Order: sequence, then C-alpha cells, then structure tokens
Amino acid sequence: MSSGTTASVRGEPYEVRSGGPVLFLLASGLLWLLVGLTLTLLTGIKLQFPAFGSEFAFLSYGRLQSAAGCALVYGFAAQVGLGLSLWLLARLGGRALPGGGLAGIAAASWNVALSIGIPGIVAGQGTGLRWLELPRESVPLLFLSYLVLAILGARLLFQRSTSRISTGQAYILVALFWFPWIFSTAQVALVFLPVRGVLQAIIAGWYAQALFLGWLSSLALGVLYVLLPELSGRVSPYSRHAGFGFWSWLVLTGWTSGSALVGGPVPAWIPTLAVASGVLLLIPTVLISLSLHSGSRLRALFSSPALFLATVSGISFTVWGVLTALTSFRCAREVLQFTQFFVGLNQLGLFGFVAFAFFAGIYVAVPRLLGVKWKYPILSVLHVAGSVAGVGLAVASLLLGGWLQGWALHDGVDSVTVVRHLQPWLCLNFLGILLFLGSQFALLLQLLAAVVYFLLPLGQPVVAWVLAPTSTSGTKSS
Repeated sequence: MSSGTTASVRGEPYEVRSGGPVLFLLASGLLWLLVGLTLTLLTGIKLQFPAFGSEFAFLSYGRLQSAAGCALVYGFAAQVGLGLSLWLLARLGGRALPGGGLAGIAAASWNVALSIGIPGIVAGQGTGLRWLELPRESVPLLFLSYLVLAILGARLLFQRSTSRISTGQAYILVALFWFPWIFSTAQVALVFLPVRGVLQAIIAGWYAQALFLGWLSSLALGVLYVLLPELSGRVSPYSRHAGFGFWSWLVLTGWTSGSALVGGPVPAWIPTLAVASGVLLLIPTVLISLSLHSGSRLRALFSSPALFLATVSGISFTVWGVLTALTSFRCAREVLQFTQFFVGLNQLGLFGFVAFAFFAGIYVAVPRLLGVKWKYPILSVLHVAGSVAGVGLAVASLLLGGWLQGWALHDGVDSVTVVRHLQPWLCLNFLGILLFLGSQFALLLQLLAAVVYFLLPLGQPVVAWVLAPTSTSGTKSS
C-alpha cells in the first residue's frame, strides 16, 4: 500500500495552526491504546490461567478488565476521536481552532485525569460500574476537560465559512454534546447521588448502550462520512438517505439498552420496548451502510491504507449493527446473555468499526498537519495487515466460541465442560489481540518518523547558529 495521494498534501494554514492540540490528542490516544491492549492481554491470561498473579490483588480479573475498558474507551477512542473531530471541523469550516493553548491544556488535563483514574481502578478504588469505573476523584477533571474541547469544537462549527452542514459535521456535533449529557447523568444517578433498586441496572444499561451506539459511533461515522468520498473520489448513489439514517439512528439507540435486562427484575415493558427498537435499528444500519458505500474498485482500496481501513470500518459497522439488532430478541438474549459472544461483539464495534475509522483519519490528518509524507510504506503495510488480521481473529473466535458456549449452557451442559471447550477460542482471541497490539508499534514508528522529519528543517538554523562561533574563531586564530 502506498501512502495515498491525499496524505501527501500539506493542510491549509488554519489546519496547521490547529495541529498542536490535535497531534497531542492523537499521539496520547495511541499510547493509551497500547496500555489498554496490554491490560486486555492480561485479562486473557487470567481467563486461561486463573491462578496467575492470584497473590496480588491488583492482578485480579475484575480490576484488569475495568482498567482495560477505560483505557481503550476514554484513553484511546475518546482522545483520537476528539482530535480528528477538531481537525475535521477546522478543515471543513475553514477556521483555525480557537484557544489553541486552552485546547492543549484541556487535552493534557484529560490525560492527567486518566493517569489518576486508571491506576486507581487497578488499586481497587474503582466504582464497579461498567464503563463508569473511574474513581470519583478523577471524574470532575475529566468532565471539565471534555467540556472545554467540546465547546471549542462547537465554536469551529458555528463560525464556519460556509452555511451548509455536512452529514459528517452533524455526527461530530451530536457526539460532542452527547457524551457530557450521558456521562453527567450516569455519574450523578449511579455514583454521586445513587438511585436505589432496579433503577441502577436500567441507568447503567442505558449508559453503556448510549456510550457505544450514540457517542463513539457518531465520532466514527463523522470521520467516515468525510473521508470515504474524498479518498475514493466517488459519492455514494444512496447519499440522499444519509439524513434519514442519521435521525433514525440517534432516536433508536437510546431505546435499545433494555435488551440486556431480558429476564431481569424490571418492568416487562422496558425489555419489550428495547427488543422493538433493536429490530428497528436494522433500518438506520442499512441506510447508513448504503450512504457510506462508494463503490470503490478493489485496486483502489489497496492503493491507500486510509481508504482500505475506512472501507473495512464501514463493513464492520454494518456487521456490528446487524448483529446488535438481531441479538436484541428475547430468544437470542436467553441463549447468549452471559457468554463471550457479547465481548466479541463489543470488540467488533470498538476495534473493527471505531478504531479502524480513527486509524484512517490518522493516516490522512498527520501528513496534512506536519506537511510530511509517510516515510516508510512497509510500516503502513505491517500496521494495516496486522490490525485487520488481529481484529478478525479476535472477534471471530469470541463470536463463534460464545455462540457455542451459549447453546451448551442452554442445553444443560455442566459449566466445567463448557469452560474447557471454551479455552481454545479464548486462546485464539488472545493471539488476535496480541497481533493487533504488535501492529500498533508499526503505526507509532511511522508517526515518530514523520515528527522527526518535520523537526529536521526546524533544527538546521539552530545547528548553524551553534557551529558558527566555532568556525569564526578558528578563522581568526589561523
């Protein structure tokens, strides 16, 4: 794969002036991805060998799993998604990021909050609530940092030089303000002023579903809607359906959370409404998939890593959305509810859809911000091939293994036998995550090389200034 023609063009001046905070968010997000994947591998070891590290409380499965999830969602996906969103809003609106120094402080504060919160989870200070495990002490700083970045992004959109708002900009705008709403609501209702009884399960399920289907999906779809037509050079013939797909997706996502409560002690209308909403979710999934499809030729896909990753991300979105809708049915939940199937479905959404969309954005954004081409195409090949193969192996093993696990439990097979039969699938998932982790070092090396080549011309005047007095004094002495 070559670096692609788009990635070799220097960005506009307003893009470059916004580059500092954006590059910081992208780089720190990739570092948190390494942390999250490493912790995920440790959870895989705990599943294979439960006695591993049993004498250390910080190596317990629950703490490692919670820390891994927070590192991947809030460390990687949130930062890279925000960085790409700010870059795209500046680029599409023709305006530089306002308050660049303030954006940099907010980005640094976000990382400080995570550096306090994730070690706190490992130390046993987590809340124990899914996707809300960060200790209470780190939440205010995290929330304020996000608000600053979201407000700056909204200013970019409202001060744009054109009157029209594209579909990609609409998804990004929704994502910017979706997270503060769901995060503050869940924190107040579950952590700071916790509600009682079954309301806790309802709100926790709503937050988990809104986090993925509403926030992360909107960030990733915003990136795809901007990059896919540009990279492929084609506009989808179904692009007119993008508006209806946008509104129906946003309306339905908030009502599907109750499907996880099938069989639980909740009012019957909640899971029933969730099942109906989950089935209807097929409609926006199909419409969005069609509006993203550009009909690119196979040869064009392999000409650019960004286009290839964006295409794979779009395909993953379709599969993830269809499976999410189909598994909302009661019959499916009764079989698969407490299996590894939904772990694999989450990995498909987070890695196959969201991460690949963000990787595509990185391949386009970094060269435009630095004005430097990707220097080593072999590193791009290793990263793309390793990421696709690793995620494919990890997701397929858990989906298939979880399906077999669910039916075995449904048929009354004893749990010991089920666990024994599940071990090979967990091993394949471990190998897939390991391959995915290893491929990220290729992207980091590629990013480091781009930064070095960007800094080399800036250092030449400094080197000349340092060497000039030496050469002058040598001439006088002679």
